[in-house]
Amino acid sequence: MNALLTYAVALVFIFAIPRLIPGSPEEMMASSYRLPGEVAAVLRARFGLDKSLSEQFLLYVRNVILTFPPDFGISYSYYPAPVWNVVTMYLPWTIFLLALSILLTAIIGILLGILSAWKRGTRLETAISGISMFLLSTPYFWIAMILIMLFGVYIPIFPPAGAYSSRVIYETFFCLEFVVDVLRHAALPVLSLVAGSFASYTIIMRDNMTSTMGEDYVTTAEAKGVETRAVVFRHAARNAVLPILTLFILHIGTMVGGAIVTESVFSYPGVGLLLFNAILNQDYPLVQGFFYVITIMVIVANWVADILYVFVDPRIRY
Repeated sequence: MNALLTYAVALVFIFAIPRLIPGSPEEMMASSYRLPGEVAAVLRARFGLDKSLSEQFLLYVRNVILTFPPDFGISYSYYPAPVWNVVTMYLPWTIFLLALSILLTAIIGILLGILSAWKRGTRLETAISGISMFLLSTPYFWIAMILIMLFGVYIPIFPPAGAYSSRVIYETFFCLEFVVDVLRHAALPVLSLVAGSFASYTIIMRDNMTSTMGEDYVTTAEAKGVETRAVVFRHAARNAVLPILTLFILHIGTMVGGAIVTESVFSYPGVGLLLFNAILNQDYPLVQGFFYVITIMVIVANWVADILYVFVDPRIRY
């Protein structure tokens, strides 16, 4: 029920947000291509922008809910391509980038959080906490530009832009050379997303571990002579990691926001760069299609998290 309510509210915001941008799409197209005013009027009628907002909204809801895949119309900036075709063409690159980034972020953040709690009161904990707080307050675009300067210019190890080498012709997209090329191009975007995100996992995991280490069952395990490493990982970490599951799911939405900036900086051909260009061109249908896909991803992720909690935490089942 909550998911349906969230979906309904999201539909309204997805329709309203693009229309809050100053100007209008037909004016943007007319000025870009130096079209006369009468052509702009024809474009306005062609894209249904001459209808009232209520008529546009009802048409939008009908096409989104009653058609599969959802029909967002024709993209203004990629005319005459349907929005869904444009989004699905860019979406795999973003999914690849986010999947790799979220997985590495969770692993690095959780391990550093465990290490920080295990070595609490030492210089190592102070260093981890300091670096985490610094990166947590650092914008994604700043990290991205620093990485481009370091590893794309001064020490040119990784390509600073694109998703693969466009000048190289591969026999097949599944050959080892192409995979290595894609991973090299994804290295800097992934590194910038991980550097700007792992700190939240580290801080929460450290706090959870610190409180869990004082529980009776941990004290009992230590009194029995269980090895310290086993106490930390087998007893304390297993229970401290449960709240991280919610953060892991919710982090998908946060990472998408970071991907928009990161893909723009690295010219990475994902939906983040697509949204940036759509906003510049006031492409209402394309902006709506992007936000719709992201909304569905977040709603489904939260629904999956609720189900997983039942299996992960026996206290919820009973």
